[in-house]
Amino acid sequence: CEDGSLLWTRGENFQVTLANEALDAINVRLYPNPTSGLFYLELNRDAHADVFSANGTLMESLDLKAGLNEMNLTQKGVYFVRVSNGKASTVKRVVVR
Repeated sequence: CEDGSLLWTRGENFQVTLANEALDAINVRLYPNPTSGLFYLELNRDAHADVFSANGTLMESLDLKAGLNEMNLTQKGVYFVRVSNGKASTVKRVVVR
């Protein structure tokens, strides 16, 4: 569309992507993984993060800024970090040794 609200590509398969979906996406990089406890979340936009243990217990909930964010988990185990901005979300797994 002329207003930029629709982006499409044509090839063997026809694909339609709403432009707003790309704008709302959260890119999250979590490293190092596995970790001894200290790890980093690198985000492309401000977001909220919830950290859950492997059994689903909420361990921590915090607001993060775009860029590099330092996090520390003191107990060994497998954790899931859900990062969301109200329009999009992603989940990353982190192993603490």
